Amino acid sequence: MARDERRSQLEREAVDTLTAEFVALRNLARRYPEEDAGEDEMRPFRLEALDHHLRIDQALVRLPNEQLRIRIGDVTLASQRAFQGFEDDRQTRFTAAFTVTAEALGCLGASLREEEMPPLTSHTAEARRRRLVHEARRQTNSAELP
Repeated sequence: MARDERRSQLEREAVDTLTAEFVALRNLARRYPEEDAGEDEMRPFRLEALDHHLRIDQALVRLPNEQLRIRIGDVTLASQRAFQGFEDDRQTRFTAAFTVTAEALGCLGASLREEEMPPLTSHTAEARRRRLVHEARRQTNSAELP
């Protein structure tokens, strides 16, 4: 009984932290620098996003729900790419930043209401694909070790 209560408390705390951090990232996305912004403007923006992503990673380990932990982990990878990426243009990164934060909040809300998770966004699907490729490579490389 005490263990179940502790588990429930940890999950509530983690969900509260994750919610606050994804809301903060959504607000940060509203201030996304313009395409021609220099490193002087981009650096503080990226550092602030990095701080939020680190707090998200810390909260993820307290989530007992494996399905939610994996999904939010994939959303976080997509969010990191949106905020830290260099490959795409500003509009694509800006749109991804808004989309994945909304997806994260939708997943957290669905979990609290014990409903089905919302569908994957294209950004999260790409992040999941990259994660699975990386995991497969890591398993292959570790299997080859003597």
